[in-house]
Amino acid sequence: MRIRPLFLSFLLGVMVGVLILALVGVYRAAKLDPRLRYLRLQTLKTNETLGVGIYDAQCRGPLWTRFAFDKDGSMIDTLFCKPMAVVDYSMRTNLPPRLCVTFYHNGKSTLWVYLGGDSFARRVLYDESGKPESEEIWYEGSWRRLERREGKRCILLNGEWRPVLRFCRTNWVWIIGNGTDDSREDETGD
Repeated sequence: MRIRPLFLSFLLGVMVGVLILALVGVYRAAKLDPRLRYLRLQTLKTNETLGVGIYDAQCRGPLWTRFAFDKDGSMIDTLFCKPMAVVDYSMRTNLPPRLCVTFYHNGKSTLWVYLGGDSFARRVLYDESGKPESEEIWYEGSWRRLERREGKRCILLNGEWRPVLRFCRTNWVWIIGNGTDDSREDETGD
């Protein structure tokens, strides 16, 4: 599954721009069209971070939210459907955009994480209660299940458990240690 980063950034930027223009139009036209009373703009605050959201006024569920973080200058846009988060798009200072897409099926969900490069890099599978069931990384053309071994996140390669050290943003691949005795620190890369 290949993704073109510039196209992805452009497409998501257009989507956010359209939502913002729609919001401005809603406020200007609210007195003219009674159907627009079903949308509500709301300011948000979580963990000392301010945001804004567009909500469905009838079911009170979110449609879109944006938070801006002062500490690192990043922004996170989230799109919702029935009112579950389906897309998180993060713009971070000095890093490529991060995209998280959540798929829902039979009460379970799967979160796919794009960290840059040509494909999604990680996915987390959740059970019906929302607890993580398993986590996988994309490595050498296939999904590899992550497991904890001796306190490190490892994948099985050629019958040997090898630690996942970090995600390298220069060539968009996971860096894998030589063996479980690798002394470098375990990093998730996001």
